[in-house]
Amino acid sequence: MIRPLDFIFKLIFGDPLHADITRSFLADVLNLPQEELKSLTFTNTELNREYKYGKKGALDVRITAASGADIMIEIQIVPDRAMADRSLYYWARVFTSHLEKKQGFDELTKTIAVNILHFDLFEYPRHHSTFRLREDNEGTVLTDLLQIDFLELSKIKKLSSVSKDKKTQWLQFLITRDEEALNMLGQENPAIEKAVGILKTLSGDEKIRREAFYREKEIRDELSRQVSARKEGRAEGKVEGRVEGRVEGRVEEKEEIALKLLSMGSDVKFIQTATGLSEERILALKGKASNQN
Repeated sequence: MIRPLDFIFKLIFGDPLHADITRSFLADVLNLPQEELKSLTFTNTELNREYKYGKKGALDVRITAASGADIMIEIQIVPDRAMADRSLYYWARVFTSHLEKKQGFDELTKTIAVNILHFDLFEYPRHHSTFRLREDNEGTVLTDLLQIDFLELSKIKKLSSVSKDKKTQWLQFLITRDEEALNMLGQENPAIEKAVGILKTLSGDEKIRREAFYREKEIRDELSRQVSARKEGRAEGKVEGRVEGRVEGRVEEKEEIALKLLSMGSDVKFIQTATGLSEERILALKGKASNQN
């Protein structure tokens, strides 16, 4: 099956021809009422610069629901420590884009930012986190116009069987590479069954496979650059003096990158080059990951 995740997500969930699949995904994952999703408008995902040297961004999928709510979805595979700030920035760009000069503030519409992450952002085991604006003591919601969700796919890898929860089923679909496991998910959820069929069709398209290959190469290169940057930082740290216990932490970082590359189907030789880990250690990590899945 073609990967990477961000590439296939846009092809399936960002295509108006598959609006029924996107509708089911949003209803199950965000617990939105079907009435609000009865019609979906797929919007340009480019966020244009507000001024000449402003920051430009691109979302993976952006949809306007029947209620007028703007739903923006971003997939992030490479670990990003600034993910929370980045999501808030994109949310603000989309939220303020609704307001034209002649409109009042009461015409602002709800904006939901959905972040699907291929790495752990929060320390707790729960894989879905929803943030809103609340008063610290009373818990009173200031406004329902802001909602930011984080879905951490790495936290469901340990599940050994198909979940009975529809939201978790969708996340399993996004992270699963095994065709038999995908078929089992489809048996539990008709919308996922249709998505699996589309994925199989896309996987047979030579042009799409080639584009997916280059996208995955970009991700691998970025992971490799992160490892190189950490190595440079470690080299500088040796000059300044090594702090006891940091070596163990650095090994954990390498193993985290190795596990990420293994989940993407990278070969052992490439992972050796990217991380500096031994072949034996990488094979051990591969076996450990397989046992958890």
